[in-house]
Amino acid sequence: MNTKEILDLCSGDPRDLDRRALLLKAGKTGLGMVFAALPFIGAGCAGIGKLVANDPKRAADVLNFALLLERREAEFYKIGLEASGLVPASDRAVIEQIGRNEARHVVFLTTGITGIGGTPDTSTQFDHTGSGKVPDVFRNYKTFVKLAQTNEETGVRAYKGQAPFLMDSPTLLTAALRIHSSEARHVALLRHVRGLKGWITDSEATGADARTYAGEGNTTHGGVRMDSVSKVSHRALTEAFDEPLTRAQVMAIVSPFIRRTASTPT
Repeated sequence: MNTKEILDLCSGDPRDLDRRALLLKAGKTGLGMVFAALPFIGAGCAGIGKLVANDPKRAADVLNFALLLERREAEFYKIGLEASGLVPASDRAVIEQIGRNEARHVVFLTTGITGIGGTPDTSTQFDHTGSGKVPDVFRNYKTFVKLAQTNEETGVRAYKGQAPFLMDSPTLLTAALRIHSSEARHVALLRHVRGLKGWITDSEATGADARTYAGEGNTTHGGVRMDSVSKVSHRALTEAFDEPLTRAQVMAIVSPFIRRTASTPT
């Protein structure tokens, strides 16, 4: 798996690329090559084309919601990487590149919002301890990488949930989906770092994390109960599909990590 193939994954360029074959190849090769090429990932995701919104006000609202999540993630990695001794050398390149990608997503969305005549909302401040629920997040690497994973999982599902509101603006939808797929790869890498499978099995978390995975046990898709037409196990079926989250569900997850201001979105 070479650098061009990985960049093509990030850029969304369909030329000469069978993504299914590429992912299978990556699985056979192992994540070593992916990790080695991480410094290059993001270059294909950094640019932004001319965006057109049929409903600029609604589109700006959706993009500002995405910007809120991306700003939180970018700041999270920045603080973590600056914390002395937190990120081990073995994982530093991975965390640094994910952090750079998130910073580029912030620029991407900010430029897009401005480009359609909107105003980027950068007023929200964050409390990465979750109002004290994870006080050691920047002292304990296990806590840090676990929260990084759930942050990214929430983002993936949030983009999926907001996609329908951009359906009438194809260029904006394409832009949002480019970030969505990049976030999904972040999740897979972070799950690998934690020794987990790269995909979600059923509603796998309990306690505070349960909201992040709510609904992931669903096996009905397109009105078809997949368990009634397939001999695949329930657990395997849940791994084959990913579920969206509504804005209300996302805000319920991230609200403990937000310092309230007069203009904070709800």
